Amino acid sequence: MALAGGMTLHLVLSRAYLRAAATVVVTLAALLPPIGYVATSFLTTAAGAATERDHILAIDVIPQHSQPGQWFDAGAAAGFSLVIVALLAVRIRAFRTLIFIPLLIGVLGTIAQMLTGSNGLALIFPWRVSVWVFPLACTALAALGVHLFGPVVERDRLVRAAFFGTVAGLLAIALAAKVSFVIGERSDRPSYTAAAEMVRTGSPRNAVVMVDPDSGEDFRLLAQRPTFADWKTHPYEASAVTAWFERVSTVRDLYRELDTEPCAAVRAAPSLGVTLVLEPTSTRPCPAASTYYEDDDWRVYHASTFGG
Repeated sequence: MALAGGMTLHLVLSRAYLRAAATVVVTLAALLPPIGYVATSFLTTAAGAATERDHILAIDVIPQHSQPGQWFDAGAAAGFSLVIVALLAVRIRAFRTLIFIPLLIGVLGTIAQMLTGSNGLALIFPWRVSVWVFPLACTALAALGVHLFGPVVERDRLVRAAFFGTVAGLLAIALAAKVSFVIGERSDRPSYTAAAEMVRTGSPRNAVVMVDPDSGEDFRLLAQRPTFADWKTHPYEASAVTAWFERVSTVRDLYRELDTEPCAAVRAAPSLGVTLVLEPTSTRPCPAASTYYEDDDWRVYHASTFGG
């Protein structure tokens, strides 16, 4: 919508009124279905339930996306600065209008969220206009660089070699940093491969698995079985969010008890409709339950065997 607003303003300033009107019509036609869905799914919710849902999602679930104090770091500041440089350096009215209007909306929305502390506004993510404003600004600056320095690079072989060598070096550094980040992120995740494969091939498809909600979201995908509660499967409808968060809190408390009460999770599992319970082998085993699977890292209990 912000992009369409910037384009419409540019067309109006260029006196292309018919094209501006067409842009508005096409934008509304594209946006009405999702707007209608949001209105019927979220705006019709009772105020109290919606407020609780917004608080859970914005503060507890995705603060790294919804709270400016958490996502605005040196990288975000550098990106914002680059967009401002592009606005000042590229003297093309169409580009400036296209960038400035969404940027203004994003900045004003972010300031409003920080001043009001509105969780509902935080979940709209007004700052997310950066996902296309920043690449567009970088592209414009790159094009400006080609325009200014392209002739020099073309004429001088040494300059050309230095230029392409620098570009290749920067790309190699960026790729190496990305690969290193992905490898590091994956190495920090628990390895459920063997346990998940056992559950996938040896349990009924309607088996429900209890996992630690703070670290077990990958198990659901690997085992292809539903989990009772994990951090990545939250709904959005108000009452469903509240119920989901209560389940997460319940399971989190059970896993925190394992150091002192090794049977806490498996004892509670049958009453919660859970079939299998996944626990790390670093915790003490539950003597009152039958082990369904165990390796060096993980232990899976069959909940129905507790006390049997």
